[in-house]
Amino acid sequence: NRKHRDKLLQEGKMIIREPGFYEKAEIFTIYGVPLNKIWDYLDIETIKSNGVYAIFVPDKGRLEFNYSGYNEKWFATLQWTDSQNNINVYNLTVHSFKTEGSRKPTDFPLNVMYTAVEKAFLANDPNTKVTAQYVERKTKRSFF
Repeated sequence: NRKHRDKLLQEGKMIIREPGFYEKAEIFTIYGVPLNKIWDYLDIETIKSNGVYAIFVPDKGRLEFNYSGYNEKWFATLQWTDSQNNINVYNLTVHSFKTEGSRKPTDFPLNVMYTAVEKAFLANDPNTKVTAQYVERKTKRSFF
């Protein structure tokens, strides 16, 4: 609801984003910060209070985010992808989402998760480089 959205914006727990922001992967480039340090700085309480389940999966080199609520489900990861000369690259991607009918995913949980991840990187290194790129998705269409 609008009151909850306004409170999250006021508290800096989410920011205003362009529609469909989750269609892009965010790529973080940071000097010398391993994934466990990102996890340590992640605002798990805010993520959890917005219905998102987050776990650190060290053997896969990623953080996983799951949401299931209000007629939708989605799954996202923050994946370590590269390291050269102590510069680490991580990719935040929403891999799948399902909504009822043709609805788009609800802004709150996704936006709160994206904001928390961005803040965790910036808390570790204010010079973190963030870029975005569209994610190619394959969709199945059914014909009647």
